[in-house]
Amino acid sequence: MENKGLFFLLLLIFCYMKNSNGDQIDDICKKNLDPNLCANSLRKDPKGSSDDFKGLANTILNQCLNNAKENLGQVQKLAPNKCQQICIQQYNLCINTYIPNSVTQLRSDQFTQAIGSILQSGDRALTCEDSCGQSQLSQKNNDFAHLVLVSADVLKTKLQ
Repeated sequence: MENKGLFFLLLLIFCYMKNSNGDQIDDICKKNLDPNLCANSLRKDPKGSSDDFKGLANTILNQCLNNAKENLGQVQKLAPNKCQQICIQQYNLCINTYIPNSVTQLRSDQFTQAIGSILQSGDRALTCEDSCGQSQLSQKNNDFAHLVLVSADVLKTKLQ
């Protein structure tokens, strides 16, 4: 009988912890530009439900990094031209500079700087888009820029 009581107590604690983290994601995402994308992105990582704010923010920044890498892969498949060269340069800046800077700044509690860095990566995707005009990259560039804005909104919640 004593084991049942202990099991029930542990079950209650687990449920409370799971719900409080779910509430954290809901709190972070409720005022976001795209609450559904925000919540889905933060819940994508299986261990994300137990993360603190920095862990959750890191999750969405890593999704930006992975998205930028996927887009770069698509750009590299294009026929060589000026548009391709510009896009390769711009996505390399995202992957090697702006997104890693944002992650480092997040870890150092430099939230304003982290927001600036991640927004710079969105600007790079739009520079790629501007150089190509309407192309097969348009949707990918715009989706990446949108994810960046959602990520910046996640970081902004720490400033409020």
